[in-house]
Amino acid sequence: MNLPLSLARGTLTEDDVRSIKDLLFDGTLTQGEIAEKFSITQPTVSRIFRGTEWGHVVWPDGAAGPINAERRREIRTSRARNTRFEDNRARKDISDIAAQAAVEVSETIAALSQQKEDDLADKISLKKKSWAAIKKADPSHQLVKKLEKEHDPHLKEAVQITFNKIPQEKWGAPSTIRLINQLRDSLAAQE
Repeated sequence: MNLPLSLARGTLTEDDVRSIKDLLFDGTLTQGEIAEKFSITQPTVSRIFRGTEWGHVVWPDGAAGPINAERRREIRTSRARNTRFEDNRARKDISDIAAQAAVEVSETIAALSQQKEDDLADKISLKKKSWAAIKKADPSHQLVKKLEKEHDPHLKEAVQITFNKIPQEKWGAPSTIRLINQLRDSLAAQE
């Protein structure tokens, strides 16, 4: 009699396999997560899922062998849909924040070219992120490193204004760097 590999190794009992099949049938955990929970490998969980090991142990729906093909499709579709939904929602949230920040920074740039320096100085001073906070948050950022070596007050001010508005995840984005350079040029032109 050929025993399943996991049975031959003595790592699983029929009760373990029933629990694994319950979790697989439920579809909320990945095969890797189930494997970790039972201290087995993901390929062992996959063989249980496909019915090549422990096929005699029944699924929650009463079937033996591999998981029901329809349930298999439902699990894969729902897991993929949830992952895509969560990823897209996170990307959309960051994109919305970055877009709003870009609009606000652009408005500040426009204000620089339209207002007198005195009026704008008060407005800008309220919207700057402290240099210490920027250095602490991202000491390896290319502009932080550059400003530590070179004295450029306009660039430093542009970084402080922009980083105050834009989420830290977007500080290194090319669009952020372009905004900073535009703002720096506008600040320099006001002198």
